[in-house]
Amino acid sequence: MRKVQPKKKAQHFVLLVNQHAEHYSSASIKKLSSEIRKRGYNYTIFEPETAFKLLNTAQKAAGIKKWHQQVPKTFLQRGKVTALVACGGDGTVNLVGRAGLNLNIPVGILPLGKFNNIANSLNKDISIDSSIHRILKREYKNIDAGKIGDQFFFGSAALRFIPEMQKLMAQNSVSRFAFRWGQNAGKAITEIKTNELIVKIDAFRFEVTPTILNINLLSNSVGIPISPTSITDDCHAEIIIDFGNNKNNINQFIRQLYKKKYIFADEYKLFRGNNISIQPVKDETLYLDGELIELPNEVLDIEILSEKLKVIC
Repeated sequence: MRKVQPKKKAQHFVLLVNQHAEHYSSASIKKLSSEIRKRGYNYTIFEPETAFKLLNTAQKAAGIKKWHQQVPKTFLQRGKVTALVACGGDGTVNLVGRAGLNLNIPVGILPLGKFNNIANSLNKDISIDSSIHRILKREYKNIDAGKIGDQFFFGSAALRFIPEMQKLMAQNSVSRFAFRWGQNAGKAITEIKTNELIVKIDAFRFEVTPTILNINLLSNSVGIPISPTSITDDCHAEIIIDFGNNKNNINQFIRQLYKKKYIFADEYKLFRGNNISIQPVKDETLYLDGELIELPNEVLDIEILSEKLKVIC
């Protein structure tokens, strides 16, 4: 995939910081801003208190929304915004990515979340130093974006297993060992109540009673490379569904996935598509880029957009 290097010009980085991120560090923010300043670039730091305010601030900084109060003079003096930087986890990247997608502005990631699925899907090394180096180089590539109602996603959306893993892992530390992931998967699967769903992927329609149903644009969900064959910019999602409804082997399946050794076959299948419909899903929990959403409607319609998000990586 060809990476694009923008022409050198005056740079203005807007850092959107989630102070509630799992691994928030003021030292990491200071290190990034210091490196930006050393190169003679401009930056502005915003630290909104809530997710709603973070999205609003990102949209205002990108020029999508008007400032209700007077725009800070220093912000205007630093020139046109040339990059947005999400300083947080996947939820922060999602919110900042919406503004970046709208105005086609590159989005950088300073990964401060628990799993950092989006960053881990795109880069082998997501240490703070490596991330700062990438942000300053401003080389970006285009990645797919999906939409569910008025909600966007750039990493993955999921029902049943992944939402339960997210709830479980919120109470546990992240392990480096595959057998621990298998044990956690065994616990999460016991909380899933399954019923038959009607799934339509483009023109292909079938009925299934799954425990796992993932729609991935990138490989990782809750730290698991559940879709290792994801293609980042083909306008298609990878849809992972289990057909065996066999909860007993979820432990082994997740262990193999974590070790990147699983080959999708009979029981766990992988499809590709850009228009997905799932029903009935009312009152189910949807995982969307690290956030959990209770679904109010019976039908879940998912569209993979033709527009791409520019991600600095």
